Amino acid sequence: LACQSPEKLIIDAEVIAMAKHLLSGLQVRTETLATTLFAGIDFKPDFLKHKLTRQLFPKEQYLPSSIIDRGSLRTWQDAGSADAFARARLRATGLLAAYQPLALPTEQERELRQLMSSLAHHAGMDNLPAIEKL
Repeated sequence: LACQSPEKLIIDAEVIAMAKHLLSGLQVRTETLATTLFAGIDFKPDFLKHKLTRQLFPKEQYLPSSIIDRGSLRTWQDAGSADAFARARLRATGLLAAYQPLALPTEQERELRQLMSSLAHHAGMDNLPAIEKL
């Protein structure tokens, strides 16, 4: 737990999403595997201009959020050279600022606090950390 942070959780979520995409395997998205498309272009790089390529690209290519930068070195430098941790910090700050806690019934909140206090005491903590109001 000592190595956790909101930034790390956000980066981990990106990596998990990429792994899930990879594990989903290859999908057959056209009846003929687009062989007619390739036959018509004679294996030139023109396939990127075709409508079918533009339709299939978002389904096949996983593009994570802005946390993982897929741009060029020049684009990255022009944008301020922020690394993944710095971008994750911005995302975490935005998520925390927008967060609205659920309104729990008083009894349920009391039971949760008692449970957490009991677990904290069992782990050697005298008190729960104070909850910061956002």
